[in-house]
Amino acid sequence: MILGGQRHILSGLGLGLFLCLVVTVSLSGITCAQEPLGERVLPAHYPDRFDGTGRIDRIAPNEVVIDDSLHGLSSSAAYHTLRMRDASRSSFHAGDLVGYLMDSKGKITSIWLIDGS
Repeated sequence: MILGGQRHILSGLGLGLFLCLVVTVSLSGITCAQEPLGERVLPAHYPDRFDGTGRIDRIAPNEVVIDDSLHGLSSSAAYHTLRMRDASRSSFHAGDLVGYLMDSKGKITSIWLIDGS
Protein backbone atom coordinates (compact mmCIF):
# COMPACT_ATOMS: atom_id res chain seq x y z
CA MET A 1 0.00 0.00 0.00
CA ILE A 2 2.76 2.43 0.86
CA LEU A 3 4.59 1.83 -2.43
CA GLY A 4 1.43 2.58 -4.43
CA GLY A 5 0.97 5.92 -2.68
CA GLN A 6 4.59 6.88 -3.14
CA ARG A 7 4.39 5.97 -6.81
CA HIS A 8 1.45 8.37 -7.27
CA ILE A 9 3.28 11.14 -5.44
CA LEU A 10 6.44 10.64 -7.52
CA SER A 11 4.39 10.53 -10.73
CA GLY A 12 2.67 13.76 -9.76
CA LEU A 13 5.96 15.45 -8.93
CA GLY A 14 7.48 14.29 -12.21
CA LEU A 15 4.52 15.60 -14.19
CA GLY A 16 4.66 18.91 -12.31
CA LEU A 17 8.38 19.33 -13.00
CA PHE A 18 7.86 18.46 -16.66
CA LEU A 19 5.10 21.09 -17.00
CA CYS A 20 7.29 23.71 -15.29
CA LEU A 21 10.11 22.92 -17.72
CA VAL A 22 7.81 23.20 -20.75
CA VAL A 23 6.41 26.56 -19.61
CA THR A 24 9.87 27.92 -18.79
CA VAL A 25 11.33 26.89 -22.15
CA SER A 26 8.31 28.29 -24.01
CA LEU A 27 8.44 31.64 -22.25
CA SER A 28 12.20 31.98 -22.54
CA GLY A 29 11.96 31.31 -26.28
CA ILE A 30 9.49 34.16 -26.67
CA THR A 31 11.46 36.67 -24.68
CA CYS A 32 14.90 35.73 -26.02
CA ALA A 33 13.81 36.11 -29.63
CA GLN A 34 12.97 39.75 -29.23
CA GLU A 35 14.92 42.65 -27.84
CA PRO A 36 12.95 44.30 -25.02
CA LEU A 37 11.53 47.71 -25.82
CA GLY A 38 12.03 48.95 -22.27
CA GLU A 39 10.34 52.21 -21.38
CA ARG A 40 10.13 53.50 -24.95
CA VAL A 41 6.94 55.32 -25.81
CA LEU A 42 6.10 54.74 -29.46
CA PRO A 43 3.98 57.07 -31.61
CA ALA A 44 0.23 56.52 -31.95
CA HIS A 45 0.58 55.32 -35.55
CA TYR A 46 2.63 52.30 -34.40
CA PRO A 47 0.93 48.94 -33.81
CA ASP A 48 0.24 47.76 -30.26
CA ARG A 49 2.48 44.74 -30.77
CA PHE A 50 5.02 43.42 -33.27
CA ASP A 51 5.53 39.93 -34.63
CA GLY A 52 9.21 40.44 -33.85
CA THR A 53 11.83 43.03 -32.93
CA GLY A 54 15.57 43.23 -33.32
CA ARG A 55 18.52 45.03 -34.84
CA ILE A 56 19.00 45.19 -38.58
CA ASP A 57 22.17 43.46 -39.75
CA ARG A 58 21.54 44.03 -43.45
CA ILE A 59 18.66 45.33 -45.56
CA ALA A 60 18.10 44.80 -49.29
CA PRO A 61 15.12 45.29 -51.64
CA ASN A 62 13.79 41.72 -51.21
CA GLU A 63 15.16 40.65 -47.83
CA VAL A 64 16.34 41.84 -44.46
CA VAL A 65 18.58 40.22 -41.85
CA ILE A 66 17.47 41.00 -38.30
CA ASP A 67 19.47 39.59 -35.39
CA ASP A 68 21.21 37.11 -37.71
CA SER A 69 17.88 35.79 -39.10
CA LEU A 70 17.09 36.19 -42.78
CA HIS A 71 13.53 37.34 -43.55
CA GLY A 72 11.91 37.80 -46.93
CA LEU A 73 10.23 41.13 -47.59
CA SER A 74 6.79 41.32 -49.14
CA SER A 75 6.80 43.09 -52.50
CA SER A 76 4.57 45.74 -50.93
CA ALA A 77 6.50 46.05 -47.64
CA ALA A 78 5.94 49.37 -45.88
CA TYR A 79 8.52 51.27 -43.85
CA HIS A 80 7.64 53.56 -40.95
CA THR A 81 9.76 55.84 -38.76
CA LEU A 82 8.99 57.56 -35.50
CA ARG A 83 8.14 60.75 -37.39
CA MET A 84 6.78 59.44 -40.66
CA ARG A 85 4.35 56.83 -41.82
CA ASP A 86 5.27 55.36 -45.24
CA ALA A 87 8.94 56.30 -45.16
CA SER A 88 11.59 55.15 -47.61
CA ARG A 89 13.59 51.95 -47.16
CA SER A 90 16.69 54.18 -47.28
CA SER A 91 15.67 55.50 -43.83
CA PHE A 92 16.71 52.14 -42.34
CA HIS A 93 20.31 51.11 -41.68
CA ALA A 94 22.37 48.34 -40.10
CA GLY A 95 22.20 48.68 -36.32
CA ASP A 96 18.69 50.17 -36.21
CA LEU A 97 16.31 48.63 -33.69
CA VAL A 98 13.07 47.79 -35.49
CA GLY A 99 9.78 46.04 -34.99
CA TYR A 100 8.12 44.18 -37.83
CA LEU A 101 4.85 42.56 -38.86
CA MET A 102 4.65 39.40 -40.97
CA ASP A 103 2.06 37.83 -43.24
CA SER A 104 0.86 34.21 -43.04
CA LYS A 105 3.69 33.14 -45.39
CA GLY A 106 6.36 34.50 -43.03
CA LYS A 107 7.27 37.52 -45.17
CA ILE A 108 7.69 40.90 -43.51
CA THR A 109 4.91 43.28 -44.55
CA SER A 110 6.02 46.32 -42.54
CA ILE A 111 9.07 47.50 -40.62
CA TRP A 112 8.84 50.10 -37.87
CA LEU A 113 11.89 52.05 -36.67
CA ILE A 114 12.15 51.99 -32.88
CA ASP A 115 15.65 53.35 -32.34
CA GLY A 116 18.10 54.46 -35.02
CA SER A 117 21.80 53.72 -34.67
